[in-house]
Amino acid sequence: MQETAPSNDKISSKIMVLPVVIGVPVAAVVLCAIGVPVGLYVIKPDLLVKLFMRYGMRSAGLKIKTIEGNDITFCYAERGIPNPDVPSLLFIHGFTASKDMWSTIIKKMPQNLHTIVVDLPGHGDTLTKVDEDMTFKGQVKRVHEFAELIGLTNGKYHVIGQSMGGAISGLYAATYPEEVGLVTMICPAMETPEMSDFTHHIASTGNVVLLPETVEDIAEMMTFIMHKPIKVPKQILKGALGLRQPKMDYYRKLFLALVEDRGALNESMGSITVPSQVIWGKHDKLIHVSGAEVLHKGLPSCHRLDLIPECGHSTNMERPGMVTKLLLKFRELEKNYDPIDIDNNANGSTVLNETSAEKVPILEAWLAEKKASL
Repeated sequence: MQETAPSNDKISSKIMVLPVVIGVPVAAVVLCAIGVPVGLYVIKPDLLVKLFMRYGMRSAGLKIKTIEGNDITFCYAERGIPNPDVPSLLFIHGFTASKDMWSTIIKKMPQNLHTIVVDLPGHGDTLTKVDEDMTFKGQVKRVHEFAELIGLTNGKYHVIGQSMGGAISGLYAATYPEEVGLVTMICPAMETPEMSDFTHHIASTGNVVLLPETVEDIAEMMTFIMHKPIKVPKQILKGALGLRQPKMDYYRKLFLALVEDRGALNESMGSITVPSQVIWGKHDKLIHVSGAEVLHKGLPSCHRLDLIPECGHSTNMERPGMVTKLLLKFRELEKNYDPIDIDNNANGSTVLNETSAEKVPILEAWLAEKKASL
């Protein structure tokens, strides 16, 4: 097990002040530098947040594009051109986030790597005309439809996902092993031996902090998605909330579908035969880090397991430089693979046979109650 030492790009980097789940990298210090009127900050904070999302994408060298499917318009961004000798990168975002969440990492990646980020159905600027199959496998099919549309399936590529996107990435690699050259799962959504703070919170309050309805709710959400939450100006939180509100009905339905399907990655991990990497923040409060050991033991080709100290669920916000470094190490390793000697139980805390006689019913009861109220 590779435990990575802290680096200088920790959360103390004040320039990024909104988390991965919001999917909005906001650079408050850049306000004056790019000439955004202060009135916009006061009157239209949601537009301000949107502008900074675009600023983050542009600073990472990503060009925003759209492409039409049969009943969907995918919005995505691309940097570079395909190289048959070097796997392209396809990044898949998390629940309620968007393609923009990856700009903090992509801006640190070598410019010569062909990179794609996509908005999943119902997220960001991807528009869908139908009721989506919200299961993980349904989303895998949508991502593959997108990959075919842009010609990515003509060569091997590296699929990278975080949280919900991490589970989608793993299932994608299991479903299309002839296309995927590498897969990286970052804090993926799955069943874990130990309950997370997030699951405990649902069990005790019935409240889902990932579905905020007020500015105060978003502030509370940040305490769950980051190891050491930073203080975000209230007006910026208000702007982020404004962007989310039109999609809240979709997000609620999606969350219920994901809870119901939460064991999908566990059930399919034995079929993920491509070279695999697992990255996890050691202090993840949303999805317990004990899942890392489950994947390490269950993946046929887990070539790297990297736990990041002093980091929570939002790895791309808290430790973007470290995530980039780990991705590049994995890609370099695969050029001449030599199995790493990994201690299977380095922290001595993961007990696989206690997967949850009491834990699963907690979520099952909550899920049944919510579905009955729809």
